[in-house]
Amino acid sequence: MMKAQDFTSDLADVILGFLGSVDVCKSYKEKLFSHMRLLDDECLTIGHSTGLLDEGIVMMLHPRKSGEYLQAWKQRNCSLRQFAYYLHSLGKPAFVAPKCTSKQISKREPAFASDLGPWMQSLVEYKRALGHNYLSKRSHLEQFDTFLVSRGYQGSELTQQMVMDWEILPKGERETTRACKTSAVRILGQFMGDNGGKAYVSPYIITPERPIPYVFSAAALTTFFHTLDTYPSSRHWMRLVYPVYFRLLYATGLRESEACGIERENLDFEAKRILILDAKGNKDRYVYFADDAATMLYRYDRMMDGFFPCRRWLFVGSRSPQNMLPSFSVRKIFGKVLKASGMKASQGLENRACTHAFRHTYVLGILTQWQNEGKDVDNLIPYLSKQLGHKSIRETYLYCSRLDTKFSEITALDTSLSGIIPEVHHV
Repeated sequence: MMKAQDFTSDLADVILGFLGSVDVCKSYKEKLFSHMRLLDDECLTIGHSTGLLDEGIVMMLHPRKSGEYLQAWKQRNCSLRQFAYYLHSLGKPAFVAPKCTSKQISKREPAFASDLGPWMQSLVEYKRALGHNYLSKRSHLEQFDTFLVSRGYQGSELTQQMVMDWEILPKGERETTRACKTSAVRILGQFMGDNGGKAYVSPYIITPERPIPYVFSAAALTTFFHTLDTYPSSRHWMRLVYPVYFRLLYATGLRESEACGIERENLDFEAKRILILDAKGNKDRYVYFADDAATMLYRYDRMMDGFFPCRRWLFVGSRSPQNMLPSFSVRKIFGKVLKASGMKASQGLENRACTHAFRHTYVLGILTQWQNEGKDVDNLIPYLSKQLGHKSIRETYLYCSRLDTKFSEITALDTSLSGIIPEVHHV
């Protein structure tokens, strides 16, 4: 039977409140009780007096004890995480214990079996020495290696016949897949030639036709954000994270991964800019935002500070709040919200809408604004290029041409898109 005198540390009152709020079976509640006793005893041992579930006390209890079963360790930390979430629901700051992960043996990559295997392995090692993980390209090299063995090709020379046979498009294979496969073999041939090997490098570069970029209409944006704002989440703080995250994509034209990787220390509210580090092309740049986005971000950051006061990332994940919001979670929630909004069925998007569509919409919105204000777009394109993180102005012009930015089509976009940003109901 749980008694008040069982807990005497500075966290005693909230521990009792937590245990009293949990409606679970007797055996599970007994485990929670024992885990809270460990927390209470540790607080007394170190003279804990802050009255908060801070990082120091949590990380003292987090490590796996010698001889402790993996499941017992996970259950103990799960109890600490539940306690932290309970404190959040009361509006109190609390540090969430990191997710328990056992060390897993890394998957051993299969060895190349063909006569060109040593060249393939040398290429992979060379690329990884330069800092590339080279996982997908290695996968394509594995397929090419299997292809060579199955066709009975021998010898240390990459012949024209090998390359031509490999470039034939198999039935049912997508053009994009074929382009990736042929690219891997082209790189192999170039690597062999540069290092004294004999190799045929195909003069043909397969470039699959790119689909027309999807751009949100004003009505589609309103529908999407309304659905997102009311979409349920198992973690209460994610109802803050996702609405602000997607609005920031639309307000700044950031790439998905760039927004996920924003560190709080790189957010400058006075200058209204974000420092994006190690973006595409290994470049750093500043991305600027408007006053309404600044207000949104400031209010969001203050509210999240109440949940995770010492967090590193602007956007945190649902499973591990100490880590940044993962891209796969962003894509998953985007698909769910898109489906819940009914846009996918009614507008026949056929999977063309993705998170990158906010970047497309941002660009078209900026061009619309400049055209409506009578500004010289050509003179302003360099600034847009910097904002988007393109390596050259030419790339920005190509990007805009893919959006088919003729004046008649630009002006068809309703400038009320900007009204989406202030409508952040959760903050």
